[in-house]
Amino acid sequence: MHLSDIPTNPSKRFLRQFAAGSVVFLGLIGTVWWFRGHSLAAIVLWAVGASIGAAGLVYPRSLRWVYVAIAVVSLPIGFIVSTAVLLATYLLALTPIGCIMRLLGRDSMGRRFDPAAESYWQSRAQTPTKRYFRQF
Repeated sequence: MHLSDIPTNPSKRFLRQFAAGSVVFLGLIGTVWWFRGHSLAAIVLWAVGASIGAAGLVYPRSLRWVYVAIAVVSLPIGFIVSTAVLLATYLLALTPIGCIMRLLGRDSMGRRFDPAAESYWQSRAQTPTKRYFRQF
């Protein structure tokens, strides 16, 4: 994802949805902090959530830069997390499978060197040309 992929001019409907999500998210985080004994932080989060919700209902365009700022800040985080997940998947799933297949001697692609072979050409059955027009 690039910086140019962030919608800098979201629709009113999208900004209202962003406001509603912010109210729910900040309300939940404030509630968690309330029960952990951080009452001032909880009240601040609830106030910010209520103000974002009110602005989203009255004039959603006022939240445009709030949304863009949050999107810009979260872009590198998303890039790092997605790269880490892909790397972990490759290293923890695909690499062991490949190592096990190599230890068992499996050669699915037929790439093993055969010094007695004259050629590695594999002849195939001739397919009728009408089949090319019916691919599926």
